Parts: sequence; C-alpha cells; structure tokens
Amino acid sequence: MYTKIFHFGTEITEHTIFSEETGYGFVNQESLPGKTKSEQSIYSGGWNLRKNYLEDWKTSLHTRENGVEITSERFVMIFKILVPEEGSYQITLTSHAGDDGISDMMLFTGRRNLIESGIQVAPYESYTKCFIAFTAPYIPALTNIPCTEKAIYISLPENMPVFLKLKLKKRDSCSLSCR
Repeated sequence: MYTKIFHFGTEITEHTIFSEETGYGFVNQESLPGKTKSEQSIYSGGWNLRKNYLEDWKTSLHTRENGVEITSERFVMIFKILVPEEGSYQITLTSHAGDDGISDMMLFTGRRNLIESGIQVAPYESYTKCFIAFTAPYIPALTNIPCTEKAIYISLPENMPVFLKLKLKKRDSCSLSCR
C-alpha cells in the first residue's frame, strides 16, 4: 500500500519546488501549464492567483528548524504530491502555532475543496487533521480539456503556522472517514 511521509523543515524546505522528477513540492506559479488563467488554476490547486501572488511567492515561505512557515497575509501555500494511481488517499496534516497562535485557519485539498475553516489553535500548541482526498479524471468548468493528473493538492491560505508533517496513505475504499 502506497504511503508517503513528508517532514517539513528537514526534508521539505522553502526551496522544495514541485517537479515531475521528485513528484512533490510547493507549486511554482510562474510556470504552470495551460493557456488561460482557468486552465492554469487546474494545476495550482484550483487557485486563480493574482499578480501580487507571483511577486510574493518566493519570499512568503520560510524554513524553520521544525517546519516551513507562511509569513505573508495574501499568500496561498500550495503543496502538490503526485500519486501512483487514482483513488482515495488518507491525509494527516500536523501544524504548530507560534507566538500568536492560529486564528481562523482554513485548510483545502484538491482544487479548492474546503476541509475545515475557523480553526483556532493556542500559542505553541499543535493542530492535527485527518481527512480523505480523492483523485480521478474530470472535466473542469470553463474548459473542455479533461484533467487526468493523478495528484493531491494541499492548500493553506494567508499567514499560517509552521507546517510540520504531512502523511499520505492510499486507501482501499472511498470512505470519507479516517477511521
């Protein structure tokens, strides 16, 4: 059964940019496939990003001793993982709050599928969320080009905590529960 664990701050740094060779990394918004913004959003976790995002993305992620931190208020961190086959994947994400804690955090998977919003975490506490992501071919709105990419996207918008660990595990069933 396919399982992959990513440790942020050691294995994954702010410089871990997605490539087909590694099969994982932060999405580089400057080199997305597609001719239109709508087509490009298919390969950026569903985010149709503004020009100011392109200016900020290289300076908005910072590697810390224990993870990768998002430091810009208008930034969306998009982490992409290629998977070997279509189907259900269990994702377990762990983040850690810094000095100010976390207020109103949002977590997305796929192409802007909201997993949870309004997340509150006290200073220096950790947050762990387990959820199911699904990958299969589909035809997106606003284009007739089918998307057959086998990829999982995890997105965290705006000023966020230190991103510590991400575990991805293939599931035998399409259950929406992590149990």
